[in-house]
Amino acid sequence: MHFSLIKIIARQEWHSVFRSGTPLALFAVLLVVSLLAVFTGWQYVHNFNKQQHAAHQEVHDQWMNQPDRHPHRVAHYGYMVFREKSPLSFFDFGLDSYVGNSVFLEAHR
Repeated sequence: MHFSLIKIIARQEWHSVFRSGTPLALFAVLLVVSLLAVFTGWQYVHNFNKQQHAAHQEVHDQWMNQPDRHPHRVAHYGYMVFREKSPLSFFDFGLDSYVGNSVFLEAHR
């Protein structure tokens, strides 16, 4: 009995809110803007990960193709490491713009 009363009240509220088309139009605009933001964020993360993978491959190739040297000297040459973006970074970039995603490692530093 109470469920049917709640259902009737909810239906009346729904009809009173959406009597004019303004809330529905605002909801549609909000949905489109949200989908656009998610798409552009996903596209940014995808392109960033592709660039980062290419840079990682280049650094790794340089490291592997260097001439034979003493291991201590090789450690001073340094190596760049990259941190992958989190899966939800397409939604919120977080501190990546400020702290970055790469670190240059060098012996004694």
